[in-house]
This record gives sequence, C-alpha cells and structure tokens, in this order.
Amino acid sequence: MLCAVACRGGMPPPAPGTVVVALESAPAVLDPRYTTDANSSLVADLVTRGLTRMNERAEPVPDLADAWQQPSPLEYRFTLRPDATFSDGAPVTAADVVATYRSVLDPALRSPKREAFAPITDVVAVDPRTVVIRVRATTASFLETTNLGILPAALADRGPLPPDGVVGAGPFRVAATLPDGGVELAASETAMDGAPSIARVRFRVIPDGTVRALELASGTVHVVQNALEPDLLRWLARRDGLELVVSPGTTFQYLGVNFRDPRLADRRV
Repeated sequence: MLCAVACRGGMPPPAPGTVVVALESAPAVLDPRYTTDANSSLVADLVTRGLTRMNERAEPVPDLADAWQQPSPLEYRFTLRPDATFSDGAPVTAADVVATYRSVLDPALRSPKREAFAPITDVVAVDPRTVVIRVRATTASFLETTNLGILPAALADRGPLPPDGVVGAGPFRVAATLPDGGVELAASETAMDGAPSIARVRFRVIPDGTVRALELASGTVHVVQNALEPDLLRWLARRDGLELVVSPGTTFQYLGVNFRDPRLADRRV
C-alpha cells in the first residue's frame, strides 16, 4: 500500500474537521453486497461492518461478532457484540445478519458475491445475538466472506441500495453525495467503539494523477492512497508538510482482455 498524507492546510480550506481524500474514480456502489471495485470497498468499509474483519496480517478477527465457534466442520456459530448498533441507533441483531446473507444468496438480487457464498446452505438466527451458518463443505477462505457488511433486515430485500440509502454499523454514515461522483461521510454518533475523532471525510474524484499530486501538495487534498504516479513520489516526499507512507498491501494491477470479441478470440491475434 502506498499512501501520502498532507499535514498542513491549503486554499480553499475544507470545512472544519473534514479530511479530504482524492480518488481516481468514483465509487460504483456503497451497498456492501455489490461492491467489487477498490474505491467502492474503501468507502463502504467505513459505513458498514461485518461479522469479522481482516487485520493487518490478513487474518479474520471479530468485528460485529465478538466471538465465533465451529461446533462441527460444517457449522459456524457467531455471537454478536451487545453494543453493535446501526448508524440510525437501531441494534444489530441476528435477524439483520440472516437477511443480509440470504439476500446475497437470492438469485433475484444478482449480487456479484453470490458465487463466493455458494458453500453456504443455511443461515439461522438462534436468538437475537446468535447466528449459525452452515456450509456444504469446508473451505479455507470461508471466514474471509464473513466480513460482508451487514444491513438492517428492512433494507436487505432489495438492491443495490443508493449511496444515501445505505445504513450500516460502521464508524461513519453517508452525509451527502457529490456532483463529481464522490461522497461525504460524517462520524456516526452511535458507533459501537465510540464516534471517530475525524468529524467528516470527503472523497473527491480527481481522475488526473498530476492534478491529484498538485492538490495534495497544495493542501486542498489531505490523503491519496495507491493513486499516485511513481515518478511524482520523490517530488512529493520533498514537500514540507507531506508524509509518504509505504507498507505491504494487496493491491495489484492487471490487464483484462475481452475474449468475447471475435477479433480478440482469434488465437492468431
């Protein structure tokens, strides 16, 4: 992961307490059942929380669930935290977990994550704080899927939800959508670990890499993550008030080829 952070203000200044993050493209969707691109996942993960999350070593650890057991090879039992709360103040219950998971499995809702959830045979609420997930076969990656953001049961029967319609249990809630396709988040006062110290986060869409770097240098943007041109890094690192942070990550680049196009499907090409 590569991240640059501006440590000084700029003109025009953002609203007090707002951190401005530059994205190279707009988040496609914030409904966690439909997020597939990096920017959508980045923003959605601040709005919603799953039963588990991945730590810095890519290991599943408790999140909405404060514990889980595996009574048998094909059964997982999750116990929800008693303080798990949505941004609207409603408690997160086992019924919400069941509704969210079943909506992903519902072919009518066409979630792109349905295939990853194919091993699941049943999701049952044992009581308001206990969820049992049964699978048809053990897989090494099953617990990775349990970081799916949980939605209130009342919203899970449709989708994808618009950005301002997503209600989650994350540290932030959607405050506004921006004309450029970006979004502004506000700290959730009901966050189960307490309201974050950052009052607001604004995700601005700046497609041009040079402009992103210049706005970062001027202070009108505070954070750019994995969206800086390599040849600009040395210049940015020399700027006063900027910190360049490099750490291991899972980001990768790829080239997709549409083999459905008859011209590209030809082996001679």
